[in-house]
Amino acid sequence: MNTPKTYTLIGADGRPYESAVKGTLGGHRRIKGYGRLDCPSALRWIAKGHYVRHRVFFADEATAIAAGYRPCAICCPQQYQAWKAARTRGAPPPAATRGSRSTTAGSGRTPAAPAAAGTITDPAARTTPWTRP
Repeated sequence: MNTPKTYTLIGADGRPYESAVKGTLGGHRRIKGYGRLDCPSALRWIAKGHYVRHRVFFADEATAIAAGYRPCAICCPQQYQAWKAARTRGAPPPAATRGSRSTTAGSGRTPAAPAAAGTITDPAARTTPWTRP
């Protein structure tokens, strides 16, 4: 007895679910980006043996956006430009950018401002009181 093939897709809530229909878009779980299944950028990474472990699939674009993913700049340039323009205008960041590398280790805080000129930022480079010249 053959069981019908199912595909694991990501829903609007960001959780995986089983579907009888293949997804129409692929994405990367860690960078929270989505794009076409034939995206040249994604295919290059897959060919190098990367990316596959974090690959996710979506039924459609609305689901990918609702799950907090951003469009790919390579295969979805118009959607990417619209997404980027919305971020630049000061609109609240979409869910895709929350918790990204622009924050401090998942704390939700932005990284600290750069140190002032002449400030030693590497703790190992600091001199202790007994080794000062």
